[in-house]
Amino acid sequence: MMKVIQYFPDSKGTRFLKQFQKSMATIYDDDYEFFNKSGDLFKSLENRINSTDLILITAHGTPEYIEGELEKGEPIKINMGEFHRFRNSFVFAFSCSTADLGEVICEESDVLSYLGFNDIVNLKVKTSQGKYEKEFSNILRQIYNDTLIESFTTFTQQNYTVSQLANLISLNLKRCYVKLLAMKPEEIVKKYLISKRVANNKEFIKCLHADLLTTIDAVRERITIYGERDFIPWYFIKSEDQDILVNLLEKVHKTEYLEKNIYYKSFLLGYLYRKLNIKDSSDHHLKNASENYPEYEPISILQGKVN
Repeated sequence: MMKVIQYFPDSKGTRFLKQFQKSMATIYDDDYEFFNKSGDLFKSLENRINSTDLILITAHGTPEYIEGELEKGEPIKINMGEFHRFRNSFVFAFSCSTADLGEVICEESDVLSYLGFNDIVNLKVKTSQGKYEKEFSNILRQIYNDTLIESFTTFTQQNYTVSQLANLISLNLKRCYVKLLAMKPEEIVKKYLISKRVANNKEFIKCLHADLLTTIDAVRERITIYGERDFIPWYFIKSEDQDILVNLLEKVHKTEYLEKNIYYKSFLLGYLYRKLNIKDSSDHHLKNASENYPEYEPISILQGKVN
């Protein structure tokens, strides 16, 4: 079965994403695994090398490596020598500056899709007045958590493509900002833990309308995808509604893909035709998937009952 696997090493600059991590654990329950040590993550992925998972990385990063847990006071560097274990999976790295790394991972480690950021994701708001930076940082971190939770949940529940997920993250960042602007001071105090004095200050409201938007737009512009843009995670296709399944089938048929990933498109088609009880078409596409990737484990799932 596909799993949501999150790597979240303890780091001062990313601890605020604990809310996102807890939400993923609650929403996906038995389908969710959490690791804060790279060795444990690698061991799990090595046992799933012929499966497809959704791998979430909430850690610091650079164009050359992901920063892992501390070892002798310094973060370890997860570089290209480690990413072969991510093969066949979707990788979403909510990490600074890892887009270039993601491009190489898709090309050399056969990751299906990689979503990351092409520059530093700076969640510190610089205000024109030089004030309220702590308050705005708290607000922006909450917006970031809310955005990731809502976007990722919609992505799986509505069977969105990776490119639609990227667009949704960008859209939800803006939506959260618009909702914030519509809030009364007492609502801001309650949701974002801002003092009443600050929430009612005219200078704060002025910065809210200008400086916070600048920072949010900068984050939105950094979202980058490499690999397959139009694939969807097969395991979360749960609907039995015939119209929904037919629409998904049409979407997958129109999907453009790299030749090396034909096995996954073929598997998706076989899976959808099986759910539609169209056996001949299902068998045809599953045979194609098996011929291109005979070790691919999800194929065996269709030998039993389709969820």
